[in-house]
Amino acid sequence: MRGEATLETTLHTYFYNLAEEWRNAHFAHAFEYVGPSGEDVPIVTDVGLHQIVFNALDNALEASPGWVGMSVTCQDGWVQVEVRDRGPGFDPAVLSGLGTPYLSTKPGPQRGLGLFLSINVARTLGGTVTAYNQQGAVILIRFPLSALAMDDEHAFSGTATPADHRG
Repeated sequence: MRGEATLETTLHTYFYNLAEEWRNAHFAHAFEYVGPSGEDVPIVTDVGLHQIVFNALDNALEASPGWVGMSVTCQDGWVQVEVRDRGPGFDPAVLSGLGTPYLSTKPGPQRGLGLFLSINVARTLGGTVTAYNQQGAVILIRFPLSALAMDDEHAFSGTATPADHRG
């Protein structure tokens, strides 16, 4: 994944900062974040991953203003971001047509594009976006850690802040 405005950081720092940015922008008092544990690794990322996660969090907050949760795990070379809410869950038609543009049960123009775009960005990372209902809605974003790996062009310069953030 190499787009405009790449950011050299570490996995833990990236997700911690992303969670804090979203929390601060949305004044979400009931936002629960659990970051990755284990070894922190250098990564390069751009706005694509940021947009996928923010879209999932924004949708969760809209459905469940009282609580939104996000957890990030990294295991066996895969990163998984799970966004949960305590809203009514996905309509069965949305789940069966997941990724179809403009498919939404919400009123208004331009609805249903966020998840469609998120799925396509995840595919460029070699990953997936899936959704299901479990005491609210759950969005799972999975992609290989190698999609964020540094190459020779992006050798880690130490620009990230120290990371061991778990909230």
